[in-house]
Amino acid sequence: MTRRRKITYTLYIDENDNSKTVGRKLTARRIRSIALAKGEKMSEWADELGVSRQYISQVVNGKRTPKKVRNFIEARLGQTFWSETTTKEVRS
Repeated sequence: MTRRRKITYTLYIDENDNSKTVGRKLTARRIRSIALAKGEKMSEWADELGVSRQYISQVVNGKRTPKKVRNFIEARLGQTFWSETTTKEVRS
């Protein structure tokens, strides 16, 4: 019998955060939670895409917006996290 652990992420919001920042934080938290539940690791995504783990983290946190990486994450997790209007192609 395996033990299940409940892992939670805390979302910190301060008075300097605007709605765009809060939205990015919520999206990142959702991606991490779903990835954890599915047993997915961002370091494995980085290896498959040939980028660094830090780069994947920057995409998840909304600091970078490469369509290729976002599409990969959405396909792996089977959900849409970014709308087409916010996704634009950026050189990596």
